Amino acid sequence: METATSQSFSLLKQIISKQPPKIDNVFYLQNSLYDSLELSATLFPDILYAANDPGLLRMVTYLAGSMVDSNLISRETLLQFEQPFIAQAKNVFEVSENEIKESPGLYYDLVKILGVLATEESLLLLNQFLSVDDPGLKMQAALALIKNDKKVSEEEVYKVAASQEYRSSFYQKLKQMKRLALFPNEFLSQVELARSDVFVYAYDEEYPVNMEFIKEKIMGKGRNKSKFFLFKVEFNQSAYLGIAGHYSTNKNNLETDNKFTGIYWDEEFDESQVELFFQHYLKQFEN
Repeated sequence: METATSQSFSLLKQIISKQPPKIDNVFYLQNSLYDSLELSATLFPDILYAANDPGLLRMVTYLAGSMVDSNLISRETLLQFEQPFIAQAKNVFEVSENEIKESPGLYYDLVKILGVLATEESLLLLNQFLSVDDPGLKMQAALALIKNDKKVSEEEVYKVAASQEYRSSFYQKLKQMKRLALFPNEFLSQVELARSDVFVYAYDEEYPVNMEFIKEKIMGKGRNKSKFFLFKVEFNQSAYLGIAGHYSTNKNNLETDNKFTGIYWDEEFDESQVELFFQHYLKQFEN
């Protein structure tokens, strides 16, 4: 499916609805379907029949999860095919929690679908996912429950917000849902959200093992003043200067465009050279 056309998707829809194909490796088909979500949306609801095939169920789950994110699939459509997703979720908990935690991202789309289904059974399963000791999976489950006006304990919300990897994302999602009152005050500050943004940026290269706040810097003059936060970002065998910003000089304004958020990779961290490294970093954005 190198060329994504409405005609080719129409043909695929016919094949799936009449006789779902047996595919040993769905990776390439799955990626092709992601290339154009609007065209992939035309496969619904027919592609959901493939959810009854164990070999295709995970691909259908991933695709349906993407449709949920893009508001391209309705609850009514998913409800017609609820049972394969419910069965899939139940099967997840037949393995050990350690196995779930090894690849938690595999279940994010399933959790989103359970949230859209919002049936008594799917909500019970969401609470099971909420209990898994992984902040990313916990965040997905918490958001799905909160969206359905279901109570999530302060303890579980705190665990997500305490995660440097997911804190900023959790804050943004709750803000979009107008549920920021649930976000713990301990992490509701510029510096704590900045810490999370730098962590996520660094994680694209290597998982940080520790982050230490160094200082904040005010740059510019008058109305053009803005604030930056500097961190020592430690990896297994090295450390670099992390920068987050820019932010308003009003500490209560937590918004940032993250235009300058990143890592100064040119030289390893040296406490005596922080000011110089920061200036060198900013010069990279000139012109």
